[in-house]
Amino acid sequence: MKKTILIICACLFFNFQFFHSSFAQVSMPVPFGSFEQWTTHQGYSVNAMVVNLPVYDSYTTPTGWNYLSYPVNETVSMGFFNININTNIPLIVASQETGNVPNGNSAAKLETFMIDDIIDPTVLSMASSYIDSSLANTVIPSILVTGEVNIENFIPIMMDMMPNVGGMSMNTDSLMSLLSSFMTVDVNTLITGGIEMGTFEPSRLTGSYKYHSADSGDNGGVVMIGTHYNTTLGKRDVVGGGANIALTDCTDYDTFAVDYVSLHTLDASYADVAPDSLIILVISSASMDRQQGSYLCVDDLILWMDTTPTVIVPDTCPEVLGLHVTPGIHNAEVSWYTDEPVDNFLLEYGEAGFEQGTGTTVVVDGNVYVIESLEASTSYDVYVRSICNPTSIALWRMEHFVTNHDTCARIISIAIDSSTVTIDGNGQVAGYRASWQSSFDPVQWEVEYGLAGFASGSGISDIVDAPVCSMAPLQPNTQYELRVRTICNSDVYGEWETVLFYSANPTHDGIELSTMDGQLSVAPNPAQGQCVVSLGDIHDAELRLYSVNGSLIKSFRCESTSAIIELPYSGIFLLQVTTLEGTMCRKIVNR
Repeated sequence: MKKTILIICACLFFNFQFFHSSFAQVSMPVPFGSFEQWTTHQGYSVNAMVVNLPVYDSYTTPTGWNYLSYPVNETVSMGFFNININTNIPLIVASQETGNVPNGNSAAKLETFMIDDIIDPTVLSMASSYIDSSLANTVIPSILVTGEVNIENFIPIMMDMMPNVGGMSMNTDSLMSLLSSFMTVDVNTLITGGIEMGTFEPSRLTGSYKYHSADSGDNGGVVMIGTHYNTTLGKRDVVGGGANIALTDCTDYDTFAVDYVSLHTLDASYADVAPDSLIILVISSASMDRQQGSYLCVDDLILWMDTTPTVIVPDTCPEVLGLHVTPGIHNAEVSWYTDEPVDNFLLEYGEAGFEQGTGTTVVVDGNVYVIESLEASTSYDVYVRSICNPTSIALWRMEHFVTNHDTCARIISIAIDSSTVTIDGNGQVAGYRASWQSSFDPVQWEVEYGLAGFASGSGISDIVDAPVCSMAPLQPNTQYELRVRTICNSDVYGEWETVLFYSANPTHDGIELSTMDGQLSVAPNPAQGQCVVSLGDIHDAELRLYSVNGSLIKSFRCESTSAIIELPYSGIFLLQVTTLEGTMCRKIVNR
């Protein structure tokens, strides 16, 4: 790993030209790279002898980006009182920039700051023995990163970025120190995750920026590191990267580019491996003087991939701007605009990470569309692009969103009552009854049943006013699936709960299963690895154990009145017992 990162750092200091007109290009917007969505975080306070002291006020950060925070857990003795300070101090000052943003409604503004800019001086003094003195007395660069950061390992790296009196005095050198620090550590101990690449291999990252420095030595910077999971070693290898550490003063937004260079390009002895994840760091920093007035604004981050060499004909169809999603529980409103009129728009959406071309597409005439029938608490991606005519189509814009949590009641359990099941003269099963419970009583319930695995919407459905339903007629000796969900109002409903069951086996017409069904018992249930199935007076039966998805796990013949069943993993199983008289089913829960 050390050699790998040495090679990357050697290549990161080269800046390449932004425009590569000799290559065809496809693009992938960085998730949340337009910085239209923001999340508010609550502040924290402590009580010191009836005096309430705020640690810091509420603050906002761009949605989808990780931010660093410094943990403080300090107990301070004051007279007869012990005061505990237990919080995470955010090592970021971020705000939403809205003025003159070229490609959207807002940009991320990252400002340099001192710890005492955001934390109450009294609380800071009380916790000073715990907070690193160099951190507490140094201008801190705001850092946004797409991956998950290990703060304990990253803090020493941040210290390398902050020049000291006897060391470097220029911010450019500080950023180089950040990259140089990667030479002596495994980057996987600092940052994990990142942007999933799939089959997309980046050639460069572009965006817009504006930088203001309080001192001429200030610079902003953007760093990206490509990683690939090594299945043999069980960790991530660095396979390429790039950096631009010269985002200097500019009063209006300017473009920047960071070229991605693979290790194989620099040294053919390394395998040509495409990254499956890309980590992006956006950094605003300052010189060693106490210059808290520096800030970096960044927006419209787009990844590019070069394809076959060709001559690109510029597309004059206006691009989609200001793409924004307002999610509900089971729907989401998507809105956007263009600088000039277009014929219409093409929209495609699906669950997060879906491959374009496999999602749901719709042609939209206006600039607002409401996506319906979404699952609650689920991540989705939506792509939109403008269409001027059949031969003039703009690039895709993508936005990621998560639907809200469903506030409707959940189904707790479903029971199938087969005690009165009969088989009519036509050989069909009649009289199956299902009942269930929910966490609270909703307005109504929706039920749908059909053959196991049936497509949603293709089964027999009904809206019921009580937690009970009947299912008839059914084919004999057949596996069925029942789905139930709650309805709280016209657009708020719960998640589906599913149960699998087998219909009765008609050995002869009119058979009643109540006597036989009463002899079947499973104990303990819930089980812990195994359970005992008791068959009463029955001495010959075929036992089949199914997963909750209907897959057969094991089957065997039992020629005694009981059998022990080993359960392979925790979860819910369906036990089917078939005798000469018919078929019985039981649900088994294994903890």
